[in-house]
Amino acid sequence: MTGVFGRTGNRMFEYASMYGIAKRNNMTPVLLANAEVRRVFRIPDYIPHSLPPGVKLVKFHEMKYAFYDNRTETLYKKGQSVQLLYYLQSWKYFHNVEDDLKQHFRFRKEAEFRREINAFFDIALLELGMNIKRDKVTYIGIHARNWKDLHTNAHERGYNVAPSSYYTKAMRYFENIYKNILFIVLSDDMSWCKKNVQHPRIRYNPFNDSILSLALLGSCNHTIMSVGTFSWWGAWLAGGDVVYYKDWPKPGTYLWWRTNHEDYFPPNWVGISG
Repeated sequence: MTGVFGRTGNRMFEYASMYGIAKRNNMTPVLLANAEVRRVFRIPDYIPHSLPPGVKLVKFHEMKYAFYDNRTETLYKKGQSVQLLYYLQSWKYFHNVEDDLKQHFRFRKEAEFRREINAFFDIALLELGMNIKRDKVTYIGIHARNWKDLHTNAHERGYNVAPSSYYTKAMRYFENIYKNILFIVLSDDMSWCKKNVQHPRIRYNPFNDSILSLALLGSCNHTIMSVGTFSWWGAWLAGGDVVYYKDWPKPGTYLWWRTNHEDYFPPNWVGISG
């Protein structure tokens, strides 16, 4: 089992990494009954909801924040149960079980979300005068996080944000590859986006529900990430081409020393500077 830290994106990393590490070590993953990811996603019931009585946990601490720790490959010791700490944010922990996770990370409200998202797409196409069927459009999700909810010292620790020039370059990247594009913008600072992330074929997330918003991002064909785990998992759920902001974190900072891009971003994702 894992510790529980952060919001939905962090907890998805924790579950996915725990599941992948457990499978690699021939151990049993445990996800508590009250875990948020159980409420949001269709985690199979065969994943145990609790530890057996009397089990004592040995705590395993990862070395760094977004580095792959290869000690997890030899975690199994007979009779020993392990609690994984803390964030486990590397695709390498769970690339061996991605097919399973695509089923585990289906939204519990999948049908309801699909109706709302399709209705939003239909209205967007109508408003933009795009006389084309919904399934003939290439949807590019843009997640622009500006860290509005972070303390001021977070920027000193390396939590920088992508400038408007990054989104312009990323949109141009996709325009050079695909036709019939519709850009969908999600953000914690939508007023900034409406001034700085613009395009003739663009619409902005109408939903206030963060889980429905994640489903919207995951419903797009391709993704332009910013920073943070919401961006990461939206891109992973979408499953298409991904562009990420490669100037994160700020060089020379605390977070920069604890992050390895090769461990954090899958090799087929494309990094673009601002």
